Formats: sequence, structure tokens, C-alpha cells
Amino acid sequence: MKTGFPRHAHLTVLSALALLLASGVGNTIAEAQMAEPIFPLPNSTTPASSQPIEIKLTEQPEIKTDSIQVQLNGVPLEGSLSIDTSDLSLGFQATPSNYNLGNNTLSVQFETQAGVQSQFIWPFTIEAVAAPVETTEPDVATAPNPATIPLAPELSTQSIEEDTLTFAGQTQPGATVTLNVTATRPTTSLVDLGPFSVTTGASAPRQMSSSAVADAEGMFTLEFDVTGDPVETEYAVEAIATQGDNQDTTTTTLQR
Repeated sequence: MKTGFPRHAHLTVLSALALLLASGVGNTIAEAQMAEPIFPLPNSTTPASSQPIEIKLTEQPEIKTDSIQVQLNGVPLEGSLSIDTSDLSLGFQATPSNYNLGNNTLSVQFETQAGVQSQFIWPFTIEAVAAPVETTEPDVATAPNPATIPLAPELSTQSIEEDTLTFAGQTQPGATVTLNVTATRPTTSLVDLGPFSVTTGASAPRQMSSSAVADAEGMFTLEFDVTGDPVETEYAVEAIATQGDNQDTTTTTLQR
């Protein structure tokens, strides 16, 4: 699982007293598993975003997956779990319906196979994004030109036939259109645990890119070879049109 947070930067376990286990010989200290926040980061301030909440839990074999509970502002989150076989960690992702404007609290708790319970809590802040203020020059009237074609590519055709992925659309005549496509194949479901789905076997995303120059009417067509991509492969598309010093972008996704 791709992470955006240093692997050594872990949160402090709030339930440190739960680390003592009784044994027949004496007391031993059990090393608690760790929770590593990917988004949002502890004590961070970020604009309202559709980016999913993402947490990494280390030592996956030691964690009872059915004991994992993640809450946003005290409300349980339903999400998905994935196993990173490279370092035996668990990845949790969830997209909440909304955040609080201002202060928010995220918590995760779970139990290990040895019965050790751990809980991690961290605050973060969501700030409102101010709408841009439009100003107009007094006594200056500008009439829009209905014949002007936007530079941002309009993708009128997005299709997959056999092993060919085709995009066609329109931009300004003579503009150079570059399509960057990220293909992500589906994961394989292992276990269904109520609100969670534990998966593995995800392939690394594949990057594809191609360019074309729009004709006199601004039309363009680009094709990609998607041989071997199974059903439910998802394609994230970034279409960039460049005309002189100007550039505009359109994004979209589609699934095979």
C-alpha cells in the first residue's frame, strides 16, 4: 500500500497500561501494534476534501481484524481493509459523508491475538474554503463570444472495445492534447468481515501516456492498448490541452 507518511512517525499508544500481560512465570511486556496515519495527519489543518481517511496498522498477523474499530468524531466509519504483503501491514480506507468544519477527532482501536487492546486518538482541523470574490471594472462591458471553444478537453467518447481503450473529444483547434492514464486492476477479496472487506493481490498501477494535435475543428482521438486488463480494471484519466502559454486540464475515470 502506498503511504504518504514517514514509516517511523507513529502515534503514542494512549492505552499504555494495557501492555502488561500475566503469565505463569511472571509479567511480560507485550509490544503493542502501531497505527500510522496517512490522511489526515495529527494536528493538521486541511481544506474540506473528498480524499479518503487512510490509516496503516503494523504487524497484521498479530491483529484480530474483527476487533478493529475506527471512529470519526465518535461515529463508527465503514471502510475497507487491505493487506500489504510486502511488510505484513493492514491498510484502512474510508470516505466519510462529511467532516466537522473546525475541530475533528479520529480514533482507532483493536485487539491483538494475545488479548492486548490498543487505542490511538488524534485531532485534526478542517477549514472552510472561501469562495473567490469576483470584481468587475465599472463602466466596462464585455460580451462573451459564443464561438469561443474552451481549451479544457471535452471527452465526448470514452470506450473499451476488446483490447483498445479509446478517447475522443474536442478542444481548441491546433492545441496539443496529452492523456495520462493510470490503470488499476481490481483486488482479490479474501474475507468479508461485516463493514470491512479484507483484500490482497492488488497489482501496482500502470501508467500510460499519449499525445495528439487537435484538427481545424478542435477534434482529437487517442487510443491505448489494454490487453490483459481484467473486468473491473479502473482507468483514471488526466487530459491536458496546451495552446501556446495556456494550459487546461480535464479529469475523468471509467471502468472496464
